[in-house]
Amino acid sequence: MIFGKGLNPQEHPSWADRDYFILLRDHPEAGLQISRPRQGRVAKQYIIGFARRYNHPDGRFAGVISAPVALEYFQQLLDQFQLGPKGAIILRDQELGLIARSPQVESGPLAMVGNRVVSRELTELAASGVSESTYHTTRAADELERIASFRRIEGAPMLVVASMASEDFLAGWYADVYKTAAWIIGFALLSIGSGLFALQLQKQITRASLRNQLYLRHASDGVHILDTQGQVVEASDSFCSMLGYRRAEIIGMNVRQWDARWSARELLETVLPRSLAANSLKTFETRFRKKDGEVIEVEINSICFVMEGRRYIFSSARDIGERKRQQDALEAIALRLQQSEERYRLLLKNSPVGILHYDPNLRVTYANDRFEAIMQVPPGYMLGFDCHNLQSQLLLATLQQTLQGETTHYDGPYVTTYSQRELWISMAGAPLVNESGEILGGIAIFEDITEAKRIEVSERRQRESLIRLNEIAAASLLPLDEQLRQALDIGLKQLGLEFGIVSQVADGIYTIHTQVSPPETLHDGQCFPVAQTCCAITLDENRVVAISEMGKSPYQGHPCYQAFKLEAYIGAPLLVEGRIFGTVSFSSPRPYHRGFDEGDQEFVSLLARWISSDLERDLARRKIVNNEAYLRTIIENEPECVTVISQDGILLQMNRAGMAMIEVDSVEEVNALGLFNWISPEYRQAFKDLTQRVFEGESGILEFRVNGKRGTDRWLESHAAPLRDATGSIIAQLAVIRDVTQLKQHHAQLEYLAHYDPLTRLPNRTLLSDRMHQALAQAGRTGTYVIVGYLDLDGFKAINDSFGHQAGDELLIEMARRLNATVRQGDTVARLGGDEFVLLLVGIKDAAEWQAAAERVLQALAAPVLVQGQAQQISGSLGITLFPEDDTDPDTLLRHADQAMYHAKQAGKNRYQRFDQRLAQEKC
Repeated sequence: MIFGKGLNPQEHPSWADRDYFILLRDHPEAGLQISRPRQGRVAKQYIIGFARRYNHPDGRFAGVISAPVALEYFQQLLDQFQLGPKGAIILRDQELGLIARSPQVESGPLAMVGNRVVSRELTELAASGVSESTYHTTRAADELERIASFRRIEGAPMLVVASMASEDFLAGWYADVYKTAAWIIGFALLSIGSGLFALQLQKQITRASLRNQLYLRHASDGVHILDTQGQVVEASDSFCSMLGYRRAEIIGMNVRQWDARWSARELLETVLPRSLAANSLKTFETRFRKKDGEVIEVEINSICFVMEGRRYIFSSARDIGERKRQQDALEAIALRLQQSEERYRLLLKNSPVGILHYDPNLRVTYANDRFEAIMQVPPGYMLGFDCHNLQSQLLLATLQQTLQGETTHYDGPYVTTYSQRELWISMAGAPLVNESGEILGGIAIFEDITEAKRIEVSERRQRESLIRLNEIAAASLLPLDEQLRQALDIGLKQLGLEFGIVSQVADGIYTIHTQVSPPETLHDGQCFPVAQTCCAITLDENRVVAISEMGKSPYQGHPCYQAFKLEAYIGAPLLVEGRIFGTVSFSSPRPYHRGFDEGDQEFVSLLARWISSDLERDLARRKIVNNEAYLRTIIENEPECVTVISQDGILLQMNRAGMAMIEVDSVEEVNALGLFNWISPEYRQAFKDLTQRVFEGESGILEFRVNGKRGTDRWLESHAAPLRDATGSIIAQLAVIRDVTQLKQHHAQLEYLAHYDPLTRLPNRTLLSDRMHQALAQAGRTGTYVIVGYLDLDGFKAINDSFGHQAGDELLIEMARRLNATVRQGDTVARLGGDEFVLLLVGIKDAAEWQAAAERVLQALAAPVLVQGQAQQISGSLGITLFPEDDTDPDTLLRHADQAMYHAKQAGKNRYQRFDQRLAQEKC
């Protein structure tokens, strides 16, 4: 404040926090502002502020001019009105807070500035928005019946209420009647000589009567006075207007002519007698029929009074049609809110994800059924639980961040506090705020992703096993012991165990052929009775045997458990020349941490085949190493191709194995076409380059493809080295070439299994993830949409349970075929597991295109399908999300589509649902 009456320059009061100052500063268009009563910082008393903005010449805000008016001024204005000993006139703000009243109340709540102690009738009228009205009310303090009128003050946020006791209000009407009777009697008694005095008296009576009639006829409510038969004696203009009659028509009418609620008999025999017998103000509702036939809802306030021994009913009618409509609308809203709350409760209760609410002190206020199932706690256990007692402090920190207004996410391991269950969870958290932005607590959504993580880890191990098997294949040129030791090393790394053994079994004795183990535990050549070893189980069952915890398995009574105390064991038999040679096994004295799965068993089975083949080759080599004709027969008897090639590419020698590979009978037949021409064109230059390096003294390896004389394609692997004479000169290239076609096919099969579902031959989660990354990048370049659809089959479980798993598998294959038939080339249909599929549609230009695709998918699935000769019907629930409108990463897109799918399923199945942020919020 810079200038003002009574301002103390030393105080420097500030208005910066005043609502009207902020409003005028920020809104140049705002006009005069009038405040509610407040304590003045300068006047030190209750005031009402009148304020207006003023500007610099260039239009910038310069400040505010305020004129504070003391409430005492308004009190003086009201004191000028006299409304009888029991009357009152009151000034209130637009929120019904008290500003001033006359007469004043000395103490108590009614005396406090700003109090909102008002009648029900005034509250309803103020809320209805009408500008003025007259009504009946009864004050609770003295049970006194009153007639009151209120009016809003134009241009100011205030209203004024004037009230009189009903007996004071009607006193003038009574007096007029008495005076009229006295005048008539006096007129009969007085002589003509006193006529002048009577005339003056009549004028006074007429003026008083006119005054009361003006008040009556211009009342805002429909005021009317009835006699004992229900005839209208007097009526206000507003009552005439309410019914649509002229005043001349309404006087003398009977209540039966406009009341539409009761019959004439009910009115005459019940309603009117009850009103005439009442000694206090009565309020009830009825219906009036207007002159034009329209029926309106009204509220009646009536009281009976006696005049000259006759009873009359003073009534005030108010049109409450709008109030009724508002009340009906509020009841409808309340019903919808109740239904919405019930739907929300059911959604929370039946949600496929766990939902947790907690207050600002991190105490749980709600946990749904799914959350209790995930955490394996009894019903109701979580209510009131203090999250500070969680075992996972990382999860606690994530929950605490939401109370700071942050949206959080956590993916990782979790050990439940109640049941000590080890899980992988995905948690999303957000603050709960009210309309003013105040944080009331937090909400967290939990998903148990343990199974998904298990599948992910299994797929990763499959890929790792493929890489490690390739490493083993690359060791085939090393000495046998080194090859076996490398193979065992790779197996131990893959499985995470301590002991790896290749054994030989003969005559009941188990001999360690090659081992990799902790120091000072085992050594090569060590022998044991075979019956006391775990390998006896493998040899007896003649298959891969995997035991995660021996002490809790059917084999706990086997002698090997007592002899060696091994808990984890996985082993496979080794066959050499069709007979049992021994076993390859991996073990540990500790239980296996995750349990062996099919991928582990497949890895050990493939490793056993490779070791068996290596032992077989070594046995063949050792058989002929002592043969005197070794040097002469090595080429012809070598099971793999051996060639000698001159520097100009002429084949000098090739054994029978090599000729069989390219389907010829002689070396001459090879040279007739030209050695390089048997090689596929894309590898010819690489083969020539290898030959050139060999004649320069190097050795090398090359993998290439050939096409035999009869059209057979083979993959060959050549190990080439220089062939020198006695002087050391290079005279030719010596190459040992083996057929790796089956290995390549097996590699391709493993690669296929790593990326495709073996049942439906659809892409699996790994290949889907790769294609999703490519699709999102392409969409960014082309400006098109990518559609991610998460599909769950409706009714599959019932068929699978009724007809068996084989029928279920056949049904999944048929559904996969239908899905592939509905999408375009370039789109992807993937299977995640069970009866869940994912559609990846690329290059989508508009909504009509993806909607049509979704309809095709649902129609294709809904077509009848034969299961064991019986027609069955299933359908699909499809959740859809659009990139880049849902601009996020592939994992989140899948999660959003999954959420939309659950909404489609809950909405009745056999439909699709697009994801949007509303669904996310509903989940939270």
